[in-house]
Amino acid sequence: MYVSGYPMNTDCYEPAKEIYQIDVSDPTNPRVVRTLPRPTPPAEAAFTDWAQRRGSFGPKRSGYFTNTGTPHGGVVPYAFYAAGLQIFDVRDPENPQVGAYFVPPMGLKDDDDLAAPVHGIFVEWDRNLIWLFANHGIYAVSTPLLGEPVIGIPAADG
Repeated sequence: MYVSGYPMNTDCYEPAKEIYQIDVSDPTNPRVVRTLPRPTPPAEAAFTDWAQRRGSFGPKRSGYFTNTGTPHGGVVPYAFYAAGLQIFDVRDPENPQVGAYFVPPMGLKDDDDLAAPVHGIFVEWDRNLIWLFANHGIYAVSTPLLGEPVIGIPAADG
């Protein structure tokens, strides 16, 4: 099981929030076994840590209770504020990794709100799509970790 808190302040004026991997094989004795890796910006970014991008940084939501379909084992997507969408590959629980990410622009103009550029995600597990909700738009994204996206009008049951 994976659980996290989420940032309450902007510009990282608080301790970093971790995503904890919890072993619940014995429900009477759950225990933290590790944390997921902290996402890092790509080498070509103008900063070396997402906290330097301004705004909030950290895990917010891994989706909603109304996500459609059955979650894929081994894939844990999270809205991550200034770090956009981070998709963790946990197929090897002993070695979790950031398997994919999508980071939209922080803002379209200088006066855009920088506080929480990515607020949440909605996962269509049955269509292999992730909807990302940002301050300035909604994005539909996919990744090979989910499989080929299913697009178009669903076929009617015959």
